[in-house]
Amino acid sequence: MTVGEDPVQQLCFTARALAQTHPLSPAVYDYRRAFEKAEGSRQPNKDFVDWSSNCLLVGYCLRRAEENDQGVSVDVEQLSHEALSNGANAVAVEISAGVDRHFIGDVSVVISALDRLISTELEKRWETAKDYATAQDWGLVEEYLSWSVLHGYCLRVAETTEGA
Repeated sequence: MTVGEDPVQQLCFTARALAQTHPLSPAVYDYRRAFEKAEGSRQPNKDFVDWSSNCLLVGYCLRRAEENDQGVSVDVEQLSHEALSNGANAVAVEISAGVDRHFIGDVSVVISALDRLISTELEKRWETAKDYATAQDWGLVEEYLSWSVLHGYCLRVAETTEGA
């Protein structure tokens, strides 16, 4: 990162660029496919499933960007879908409770990057959703997409030896 760059903006930029390169581990790639299938059968709107899957990818890539930014090399464990889901959910609970042990970069920067990615994802989707989503529906979509970004981040934490 060059002097004067916004570290939050840099992490977000790196995460979005990385998301275009198919950066998922084999286990998380399979997890994402299973997630899309499961969500597709329960969600009333396919757009929401696609958006959520993309948010999961961007969250995962934020963690990868954080690893790169900090010069950290991690070992990835090949976990089952259940183990990935349980691990990611446990990490998310801790992060939501203010536990900082899962971050490898500056906590305030990473939290701000998560917030910025969530805000950007929501802004990108609103133009499409406003034609068919009520305010109440949109509130649920906001929660769903926000959870998806955090879940993606936590999936990467869960699959690394440093994440447990």
